[in-house]
Amino acid sequence: MKILSWVAVAALFLLLAKPTPAQITGGPFPVSGSWTPIIAVDGTPGTPTFSVQVGTYEKVGRQVTVRFNVATTAWTGSPTGNLSITGLPFPAASVSNDVGVCLITQYNAIALTANYTQIGGQVGSGSSSIPIVQSGSGQTAATVAIGAVTVMNIVGYCSYHT
Repeated sequence: MKILSWVAVAALFLLLAKPTPAQITGGPFPVSGSWTPIIAVDGTPGTPTFSVQVGTYEKVGRQVTVRFNVATTAWTGSPTGNLSITGLPFPAASVSNDVGVCLITQYNAIALTANYTQIGGQVGSGSSSIPIVQSGSGQTAATVAIGAVTVMNIVGYCSYHT
């Protein structure tokens, strides 16, 4: 009778046990699942009404890839401040200057400042959120304020380390 190696036993346990994301500590085994993206502001929060909140992720070792589609149909309470997407399934590593990148593939009803033409995001050191930033030719990247818009849609994906 063969005796299974410790590595084989551990691998079999992970396959059968299907650990939750909180139980994964950076091993080489891929894990995937869903998360709930939330459009938030850093000022007066108000109360958003969401029509879509879909998020999925894959994590292999320290590498995390998240996708999201989040939309509001209303936002009561006069929200103020800069937009972000919160609720990432894993916080980013607390490593100085290790910034995750996000590509916003679609956005609707978000007003950009003059001379800014696109939006994106970054996952900063130790963060569990994605500040939405605007950019344009010859412009310094800047955060996006909610302004008077209360109905919006943001679709994209990010890659970052834990």
